[in-house]
Amino acid sequence: MAKAGDGGVRSDRRQMDGSVCVRCWARDKQRFKQTSLRLGFPSLSAWIIDLMETPNGASLRLRRVISGQLGQIGARAAALASYDLPKEVKEEATALAAQIARIQKDLMMGPADASETD
Repeated sequence: MAKAGDGGVRSDRRQMDGSVCVRCWARDKQRFKQTSLRLGFPSLSAWIIDLMETPNGASLRLRRVISGQLGQIGARAAALASYDLPKEVKEEATALAAQIARIQKDLMMGPADASETD
């Protein structure tokens, strides 16, 4: 079976049969590509398709990326709470980590996209 990016022929089921062209400035294309990669998408096309298929909110994939980023921030806040700091700072760091965990949970409670659940 062909691997992503190797240029090999895909199975009949995975071959797309159409394309859409959008003209933009080269600097804008580069900025869009950087944004797509920063958000965890494998390509600019994948990000655009995700945006187009999810007109009423963030897709499951994007919510997962955001949740992961929140998890990293929460872990840093929890680590701060373990340092030898004043009690008030430790309590605030612990509260921040707990609040981030609640936000992550709420974020992932959104509806699943059909394309992401099969």
